[in-house]
Amino acid sequence: MPKITDPVKFGKMELENRYVAAPMLTDTVSEDGCVTERYLETMKHTAQGGWGLVMVQATAVHPSGTVVRNELAAYDDKYTAGLYEVADVIKREGPHCGIQIFHGGAIAHPLVIRRSLDTPLPDLPPKIPVAPSPTSSFLNPGAQCHVLTHEEILQLIDCFGAAAGRAKEAGFECVEVHACHGSLPHQFRTPRCNTRDDEWGQDKHLFIKKIAEAVRNNVGPDFPFWFRISADDHAAPGTPGYTLEDTATKLVPDLEAAGVAAIHSSSGSVDVSGIWVIQPLYWEQGCLVKEAKRLKEVATVPVGTVGKIMAPEMAARIIEEGSADWIALGRPAWADPWYPKKHLEGRPEDVRRCISCDWCTYLYILANVPARCAVNYSFGREIRYPPDGLLTPTEIPKDVLVIGGGVAGMETARVATLRGHNVTLYDKRNELGGIMRYASDIPYLYTGDLMQIATWQMTQLEKLGVEAKLGEEVTVDLVDKLNPDVVVVATGGISPKPARIPGIGRAITFDEYLMQKPALGKDVVVLGGYEGAEAATSIGKQDKNVTLVSESDSITEAAYFFNIIRVAALTLVLMPEGNVTTITNATIKEITADSVRIEVEGAEQVLKADSVVACFPREPVTDLYDALKGKVSELYRAGDCVKAGATWNAIDDGNWIGRKI
Repeated sequence: MPKITDPVKFGKMELENRYVAAPMLTDTVSEDGCVTERYLETMKHTAQGGWGLVMVQATAVHPSGTVVRNELAAYDDKYTAGLYEVADVIKREGPHCGIQIFHGGAIAHPLVIRRSLDTPLPDLPPKIPVAPSPTSSFLNPGAQCHVLTHEEILQLIDCFGAAAGRAKEAGFECVEVHACHGSLPHQFRTPRCNTRDDEWGQDKHLFIKKIAEAVRNNVGPDFPFWFRISADDHAAPGTPGYTLEDTATKLVPDLEAAGVAAIHSSSGSVDVSGIWVIQPLYWEQGCLVKEAKRLKEVATVPVGTVGKIMAPEMAARIIEEGSADWIALGRPAWADPWYPKKHLEGRPEDVRRCISCDWCTYLYILANVPARCAVNYSFGREIRYPPDGLLTPTEIPKDVLVIGGGVAGMETARVATLRGHNVTLYDKRNELGGIMRYASDIPYLYTGDLMQIATWQMTQLEKLGVEAKLGEEVTVDLVDKLNPDVVVVATGGISPKPARIPGIGRAITFDEYLMQKPALGKDVVVLGGYEGAEAATSIGKQDKNVTLVSESDSITEAAYFFNIIRVAALTLVLMPEGNVTTITNATIKEITADSVRIEVEGAEQVLKADSVVACFPREPVTDLYDALKGKVSELYRAGDCVKAGATWNAIDDGNWIGRKI
């Protein structure tokens, strides 16, 4: 039985273990695609994490294929020196190193493409994405793509080969071709995007096979390369695409005939199934493993899997059960770059686990700014904010009182303790975790990943010996008695009942729904477009008749609904499963004993309501903080106590304060 600690061969390259840091865009290189010290520092710390192989992010083979503003490049010899620096910094820390080469095709957004296909350097042309067949840009439907000619296709194939050659010259030990998630090779493969009637359309694998040929011609006979593929298009019924069986029976043989050293199995496509490309919170952990397992049944080269493998125990089990030969970690590698090292040293509880919030991908894909990790404050910012083991010790230890045992309070306590302060943590509840404990346990809606950061913090606080006083509410008098040097108030927020709505007293709040899990009647009206979408879905899945009423045009206004993937999963998949009816732009007039009266576009409606759940914007709990102003020389507040936010807000506040004290 294979184990994750066993070596695995990719051609003639042998990895010491089966953990691979997946290639992930960071948007932290220069605007023209050159390596920066910031990126080198990130990759250095990642390489220290005990990986068998570290893969460098998607690297553009041509300026027409960039998908983020600051994307690494390999389309000119001028980039080779910088790529050498990346390869060198990784190999010096121990693991093998590889690089992923990439062209976005129709994924590319006109705002971030460096130049059009047919414009010579250094001109800056109209920025037009390219595609195999007529289509609009996936991320900007108003922009039409340029359809590639036969000669342009050959040119781009040569670009893939040349980029692979530069990667080898720079010292990388392997190359992965990005052929998944809707990138250009994927577009040529799927009948949805490739409607050509020439040779490139008749054989939809031809583009991939020719790339493989070009790569091999540029790197020589023994240099390992492979493709990262989407095993399944996950296209909706009636939408052209391909299936897992198509991949297993048709593409895998073609890849092996082309001489690949491995196969990296991912899933989905940006244009039709983004919820499988970046699997949201609501999807189960390890949700793509079954696809890799099917490919492994027919492949003779090592098959890797990826996708929400947050737990080291799961990673080990996947290998032992024979579902895959190696484990690629993307978001989890950002949450904890030392994930493999901690696991292989026998301390899996120390792995800071990803919570699938997608703050990272939102930032670099949609916001077009450098990526960060919601649970790992240092990731991508290692130069300014050194990781835990490199924190600057305090010169003057202080007595620190942290009030509130949610994510923000625990992060403050953890970092302050690591720096040498004497920390005491209070929470009026009898358990730590705050609202995360309840948000991670929404009935009939999987949100369990959220609790992983709170569980990790609790474990670290226990190991650090932080005193946690539970079940005791802190008052001004208690603060006076304790006389700490520093007070951090992290008392969170509450889900309110707006007094402006007559009859609101009959409603229960979202917090009460989560914490008390009361019995609800058959007909339920959920008020508010904040946490209301999740509440309505949860209730609808309990065979209730649910109507969600929003006073705006949105039903996803909570601070954590920043990512369209999570919103899409909720609104397009899960809410329909719960048969949730939505009404937007409504005025809530009154809650009566058995109904909710609303007005929409001047017309009154009366909704039957055995139960009413109020999901309005969360409000900070600031009473204690306000009372302590002027009474404590060093006073801070963190998390929802400042403003209702997402996990990243709480971690940012807590970690920053812990470093500042």
